[in-house]
Amino acid sequence: MNKIGKGFKWAQREHRWEERTIKVTCICLVIVVLAYYYNVYPAEFGLISVVLISITHMIARICHKMEQYCFKNVRHPKK
Repeated sequence: MNKIGKGFKWAQREHRWEERTIKVTCICLVIVVLAYYYNVYPAEFGLISVVLISITHMIARICHKMEQYCFKNVRHPKK
């Protein structure tokens, strides 16, 4: 597979992980609000939420960097 094909595959992965990050953020926000409302360990739920959001966002960032690496010479060819 050439660099353009690899770049597009990394771009697809990045967008999938960005969608997952948004979903995880919404779910974690609801869980933290409910934990705070019912006074059931809100700090622990908040910490777990931050870790989950960070992990999913980190994977999306790695995919983005790989996409940039694959498209580096395609978008800005050397003269």
